[in-house]
Amino acid sequence: MKFSLIILLLLVLAIGLHAQTIEQIKVSNEYLWGYGTSTTLEKADNMALKDLISQISVEVKSSFQDIAKEENGQLKEVSESMVSTYSHTTLPFAERKVDEQQNSVNVIRYIPKADLKNIFEGRKSKITSYVSDALDAEQDLRIGDALRYYYAALILLRTHPDHNTISYHVPDKGERLLLTWIPNNIERNLSSLRFKIQQKEEDENSVLFTLHITVFDKPVQNIDYSYWTGDSWSQINNASDGIGSAELSTAVAKNLKELRFRIDYVNNNKARTDSELNEILNDFDVLPFRNEICVSLTSNSGKDNDECLADNEDRQVQANEKPQTANTKEQKEDSKIKEKPTPIFSQVAPDESEAYRLIMSRIMNSITSKRYSANQADFTPEGYTLYQKMITAGNARILDADIDKINYVQTGNMIQARSIPMVFSYPNNRSHFVENVVFGFSPDKKIANVSFAVSAQTANDIMQRSEEWGTPEVKTQLIQFLENYKSAFSVKDANYIESIFSENALIIVGRVLKDYKPIDGMYANLGEKIKYVRLSKQQYIENLKHAFASNEFINIQFESTNIKKVQGENIYGIQIAQNYTSSTYADKGYLFLMLDLNDPNEPKIYVRSWQPEKNPDGSIIGLTDFHF
Repeated sequence: MKFSLIILLLLVLAIGLHAQTIEQIKVSNEYLWGYGTSTTLEKADNMALKDLISQISVEVKSSFQDIAKEENGQLKEVSESMVSTYSHTTLPFAERKVDEQQNSVNVIRYIPKADLKNIFEGRKSKITSYVSDALDAEQDLRIGDALRYYYAALILLRTHPDHNTISYHVPDKGERLLLTWIPNNIERNLSSLRFKIQQKEEDENSVLFTLHITVFDKPVQNIDYSYWTGDSWSQINNASDGIGSAELSTAVAKNLKELRFRIDYVNNNKARTDSELNEILNDFDVLPFRNEICVSLTSNSGKDNDECLADNEDRQVQANEKPQTANTKEQKEDSKIKEKPTPIFSQVAPDESEAYRLIMSRIMNSITSKRYSANQADFTPEGYTLYQKMITAGNARILDADIDKINYVQTGNMIQARSIPMVFSYPNNRSHFVENVVFGFSPDKKIANVSFAVSAQTANDIMQRSEEWGTPEVKTQLIQFLENYKSAFSVKDANYIESIFSENALIIVGRVLKDYKPIDGMYANLGEKIKYVRLSKQQYIENLKHAFASNEFINIQFESTNIKKVQGENIYGIQIAQNYTSSTYADKGYLFLMLDLNDPNEPKIYVRSWQPEKNPDGSIIGLTDFHF
């Protein structure tokens, strides 16, 4: 009886709290609230949210005093603009009460004062997550990703009331105050970039410059940049494995004395994947960093970057010179980042590779002269279809046509010609991207496969694993699988993707399970974490086909790849931070593939998961979520 009375009392208290009126909330000292009245619910609600933002800004106004001075704005206006960046993410979850009258609607939006700390803690967590991602990217020489993550963290930091005191423990360096440390890191990375013209290819209409791009005297893994075309800045271009390009009309190039580049450290396109960040980037001016680089086109001019940009703003590069010596402690530490050696593949003997060399010479001459349909006899039917979809459709141009630089390796039962850098462009999109292309030969010396290479770093990390982790055959097949998987999206090969999925594959999209049929109890316990929604493998493939049909191009970039092995089994868990770009859509997220390589020639995917953000603890779905 006593227990029943306690339950009843709790229910009454709960109902009483829920039944508080608008006036009671206003006079309570437990809430921050905003009030709006209008003829429609939508307008009244927006007014209430705006008023709530104003009340929160009063609580934190003094925290933004230094930014107000920097922005030359009124303190109240600046604090409100900073707090308003939470409006479309956290504040929509503020409680709401509505009082509808005959000619008006009254709305109050309110949050417990105690919850205000949690709102800002959520943003702080995102800031430190971006810093962590930036450090990982910088270590891997993915400077494009590092700059973007550092800038995202800085922008979010400036909207946090504790921006003056938030610090981060940097490995081997200790605590660093982010408000000064992040800008210094952005500047350090920008000032360490070097652009050098490696090759120049001319025809009657255009001039294509092949660029060698380094950071800390090592090939940069990725970087986003634009260049001056004579009357405007180009669309964003992406460089890969130290290779980039710039294409100008012959008339413009004839009169240029230098090439000018701007590093894109913001990348609004990729920021669209984070709605919170995207909103802030749209609402505030870009924070300026010295991001322009100039390279002289006069071979013996001795003109350095300061002179080259005398009419603009100075920067650091002298054309074709060796990088300056780092002169600060952090620069010296970062200059010690180890460059990964060339991936260790089983090399084909020079006398055996001569036949493949002759074929590749013909293919490269055809691509250079844009006679893409030539040399069909050098392909299998399947290989030629892939070639047409990738090379012809992408209007490919070779950036380094030195036939002697091609690496011929043995991968399983296939000989590969690795890796020819090419730039791809599409008629209805001005963006260009660089990929290293791999040609795979069948035993009868026909090109049977064409794919985009994974980064040298990813390939090397796999090949240097111990023999227990995988035999050389398994390692090379794993690399080949990653390359084929990435390329299948570019050439829109739904049949290949369908072939590598197990019939009972577990397909998760955005943390929602799309097909659930446990294989030997492997993932029965995921029920505690994931909502199950049945969708057949064929339905998933049909969705892919629709995406392929509606896009002129699709390009996938792997930011980082982490691969683990199930002990005693040829089953691998592949975690990938992936950027997806197409002619109509772009996003970034985290891909997990559970791959069965018991038959290296017939890989099978048991699990494919995709999540737009990491889990709250910083993890993503992986092998530890499954039972073996």
